[in-house]
Amino acid sequence: VAMRSLAVAASLAAAAADRAHQLFVSGPAIAFRWENAPGWPVVYVSPNVAQFGFRPEALLGRPFAPLVHPDDLDRILAEVARFTSEGAATFHQEYRIRCPDGAARWVDDHTVLERAADGHVTGFLGYLIDATERRAMRARAMQMDRMVVVGTLAAGVAHEINNPLVYVGANLEFAARRLGELTASQRRGLDDVIRALADANAGTMRVAGIVRDLNLLARADVAEPGAIALIPVLESAIAIARAALCARARLVGTFDPVPDVHGTAPRLG
Repeated sequence: VAMRSLAVAASLAAAAADRAHQLFVSGPAIAFRWENAPGWPVVYVSPNVAQFGFRPEALLGRPFAPLVHPDDLDRILAEVARFTSEGAATFHQEYRIRCPDGAARWVDDHTVLERAADGHVTGFLGYLIDATERRAMRARAMQMDRMVVVGTLAAGVAHEINNPLVYVGANLEFAARRLGELTASQRRGLDDVIRALADANAGTMRVAGIVRDLNLLARADVAEPGAIALIPVLESAIAIARAALCARARLVGTFDPVPDVHGTAPRLG
């Protein structure tokens, strides 16, 4: 009975070890060890480093530091030196590595500092996890947050501009109307004034269009889906973007008739 129990226990232990090994060699976490020597020579790396395009055997004995993206290397070198000198047992960092295909991938690095009896760091043991998609998702979430802030700001700015704009527009219309009531002789010498009023009125209409576009942007989160015409949405988007484009490009829009689509005009814009 004791022998059978030992055999069962050994079998279960072997199965558990096999599963752990499979996770170790094919799971998302890439195990590594490199020496605390110039360039951090790679002593061991698990086979699943192939997910980054590397062959494990090609990395053995090769310095790991040159694989770190140049924009991150100085920071990582400084942080490792600080952790080492401060007597830290572990550290956790995110940085980019350069893959064989030239792509840069973000990694989440969890490292244990191996120390000799005198405290000297002899090597680094830990694992890397691909953090590229997670960082991309985080960036998209931050972009969405910024868009919410922009929408709120747009609503406030549009409101603040609209009130005095109505007042200015009404006074310009009043002045133009009174000048129009003058006889030809009375208007003599006022041509410059009339043109200035016309230009000011055109500028007011332009600002009114910007306010309308800002209001459209601000309503992106509250608009109900429905049938929308594409060309007005395109024209509104172009109006918002025109100021950023006009300094370096000439934008030409040619629109063919298209059927309405289902959605929300603010979000599409």
